[in-house]
Amino acid sequence: MAIVIIELLFIALLLFVGTELVAKVLPKNLKLVARCVALFWLGWTVVDSGVVGEFKQTPPKTVATLLEQARGDQLHWNKFGKPATKLERKTHRNYEETCQIYALKQLGELGPEARSTVPELIEIFNQLEDHNTGDGVLHLQTTVAKSLGLIGHPDAIEPLIGMLKKKSLSPESPRGRKIRWHDKEYELGRSYLKRGAGPQGIVMGLMLMPRDHHAEIVNQLKITYAEIERSELFNEWSKFEIKRALRFFEADKTAQKEIRYATAISYYIDDDHFEKTLSLDSASQSINPPTQEVALSNDGQ
Repeated sequence: MAIVIIELLFIALLLFVGTELVAKVLPKNLKLVARCVALFWLGWTVVDSGVVGEFKQTPPKTVATLLEQARGDQLHWNKFGKPATKLERKTHRNYEETCQIYALKQLGELGPEARSTVPELIEIFNQLEDHNTGDGVLHLQTTVAKSLGLIGHPDAIEPLIGMLKKKSLSPESPRGRKIRWHDKEYELGRSYLKRGAGPQGIVMGLMLMPRDHHAEIVNQLKITYAEIERSELFNEWSKFEIKRALRFFEADKTAQKEIRYATAISYYIDDDHFEKTLSLDSASQSINPPTQEVALSNDGQ
């Protein structure tokens, strides 16, 4: 806020000095015109900065308006769901991206109600990437993956696994802000960057898919794992996340439900919670082994 005010005062000073210099060489009847134009320009600059507030009405949250923001075409709400403002845009880092992430999350929370957005969300998923800002990771692609999982349309399965395979089998640049999949440093001192990003983010989206689609996902993941394992690239991260996903899909409905809930509300998979939930599941099965296979349902639970 203070920076914007200082900027406006500097602009006002330059505008005043410039207008007075021009007015000295203008005829007397045009001096007032020049000063009025300068005053109007200054007023417009102040209004456009957002310092005096917003004069537009925020639209209702619908599938259409959320998709506008998810695409990056409009800014209606900030990351807290409050009306987005020009002042915030000028004073907050990565503002557009955090607004985009908010809209993507909201579409996911609508679940099947947002099925019509799946084709465009798949396009957005293929365009965006998670990246490290220096003080945290912006989970752009991961958020789309999770929203596609929560919406639960089977058309999203192939693009999700396709991206997992593509990134795992493609070399990458060691520079830039993108999350690197084939870097041993992520296995050491920078492991915090792996939380909820890269292959883990995609796997989270797959784990949120309804149970009706689990058999198809498992089959495709096993094929993908075999291909990744033959690659010469450093793919320990991808292989770990795929193996963890396969363990999830082999768990019973109760364990899956608990892990799905934790995955939906968090931005990453909590290792301890995941292992504890599966260990309880294993203990329960050893005491009371199931007499028949549990049928998959599409209840999304």
